[in-house]
Amino acid sequence: MRKIIISASIITFLFLSSCGPEKVECEECNVTGRVECKECNGDKEIDCKDCYGKGSKHCYDCSGTGREECNWCYGDGSVNCFDCSGSGNDGDDDCNKCNGSGKSTCIDCYGRGSKQCNTCSGYSKEDCETCNGSGKVECDVCSGKGDVECLKCNGDGYYLVD
Repeated sequence: MRKIIISASIITFLFLSSCGPEKVECEECNVTGRVECKECNGDKEIDCKDCYGKGSKHCYDCSGTGREECNWCYGDGSVNCFDCSGSGNDGDDDCNKCNGSGKSTCIDCYGRGSKQCNTCSGYSKEDCETCNGSGKVECDVCSGKGDVECLKCNGDGYYLVD
């Protein structure tokens, strides 16, 4: 009868080869299956793209001037005289109120033709509607969690090596 001598290392090799790939702890995520989001650096928020992180933008209604055209005189600063209805005369004589011009100073804008913007109250800016004036929005990559699934281990915390 012939004796077959098989070394321990050959048996170990054959055993491990027959078991398949080895499961290894993922060092990328420290076995958590999650890594910090690179878009927000784990802050869960990013700068608002509409206001560039400032929290406000130029007022749309006044184009950032803080003033808007007077609705009463349409920016002219004057309106038809109330006493003569803009004719300039009161019967046969010049109107005493407008001195015959037919115009009176607009009482809404005091003759300026414009007035403080109602939307921004003259500040020329208004809060960004997208971020409600905070300048930040939830990170769309991690959905505000601050981390994402590890790509190396597919979120398992372990990966297989041959």
